[in-house]
Amino acid sequence: NFSRVEWEFEAVQGGYRKKDGVPCDNWVWSPQGAVNMHIPEMWGRVQFSDITVGCGEEV
Repeated sequence: NFSRVEWEFEAVQGGYRKKDGVPCDNWVWSPQGAVNMHIPEMWGRVQFSDITVGCGEEV
């Protein structure tokens, strides 16, 4: 699963500093149900195929 952790920053003296006391935002492309990314049963799946979605037979 793709995970992104995003922190808030502030501009300080020509650079950037992470804001104190502000929690991070956790982003994932598929719902996890938990912040813990070590639950592979909850990871999303991507399936690649030459068949257009909705045009093939279900197996």
